[in-house]
Amino acid sequence: MMGHITHAGASHIGSRSRNDDRWAAHPDIGLFVLADGIATAPSAARAADLVVHQLPRYLDESGRADSRLIPGGGERAGEDLCRAVASMSDSLYRHTRRHSELAGTGTTVVAALVDASAVTVSHLGDSRAYLLRDGVLTQLTSDHTLAAALVEAGELTGDEVEHHPGRHRLTRFAGMRPPALPGCTTIDWTPGDRLMLSSDGLHNAVLPTAIRDILSDNATSCEKTCQRLIDAAIADDSADNTTVIVMHLDGGGPDSESRPLSRT
Repeated sequence: MMGHITHAGASHIGSRSRNDDRWAAHPDIGLFVLADGIATAPSAARAADLVVHQLPRYLDESGRADSRLIPGGGERAGEDLCRAVASMSDSLYRHTRRHSELAGTGTTVVAALVDASAVTVSHLGDSRAYLLRDGVLTQLTSDHTLAAALVEAGELTGDEVEHHPGRHRLTRFAGMRPPALPGCTTIDWTPGDRLMLSSDGLHNAVLPTAIRDILSDNATSCEKTCQRLIDAAIADDSADNTTVIVMHLDGGGPDSESRPLSRT
């Protein structure tokens, strides 16, 4: 099957003095990456920048010699992306240990590896991936935070998370003490699906129903959809950096960056 994946990304500083979010698209290999540098850490933006631009190298080293999905290779792609994210995190940790000025530096990361029929997502931290299909918005990632861990353990309810002090305390992130254990999932996707990666500046401010409604307008280009999501975060008084990447699978679309993705 041949398909077209259109994409766009956008970032906004919010009311912060600097933007520690970074994103990058590597459409030639179907890889999209978003990172949110830990604001309390030195060189947070530098860590995020390294992650979004260096992940393709780690993906290649993880065993995907031609850097493309193979037919029926969804499971393998998931394993390779997960290994790449883990290796990159461990390497970042070693790098910060060698440079004292970078001690404690870290960043979230969420990465999507896509082709015309499958999506693999891997992440560390609380940056997220969402899939919109037939008007239903599904969160593909689980936050690596203390509050989320307490919910999983049954010690906290979902309604209590919003006001819990551990909501923003990361339990996993890129640059953490090894071994990093990324979350990883692979799903099929079909024409009409939209995939979104976001930093917490978006999903901590904008309700899932509002995100769903914005993503549901398939007549709107990915670029305009990104801007509408950023505008929604600003309107909802998000003070944080806000970054989004939107990908849409169809048979061609209004975005100039549309390109066919073949399978080797």
